[in-house]
Amino acid sequence: MEAIQEEKDPEVQVKKIEFICPNWPDGNIVLEFEENEPDVDRFYMKEAEPYHIWVTFKVFNDIVIGLKFCNVVKKLGMVVEKSE
Repeated sequence: MEAIQEEKDPEVQVKKIEFICPNWPDGNIVLEFEENEPDVDRFYMKEAEPYHIWVTFKVFNDIVIGLKFCNVVKKLGMVVEKSE
């Protein structure tokens, strides 16, 4: 008899999120994740400032299908932009 192996669901672990913008004098904003918690609570960006988001993640146990990144922008506690 052959042993039946349990199939594990793929797991994704976010390692780092970088906000890249050439106009910021302080350089890029980098959020390092440990135990799925970032080391920075919040940060502020100017309205209409162009930026790119770079996400570094690690995948366990197989291929991940349908991975989504949701971005929510709030101003004074109200959601002003939401994108996937």
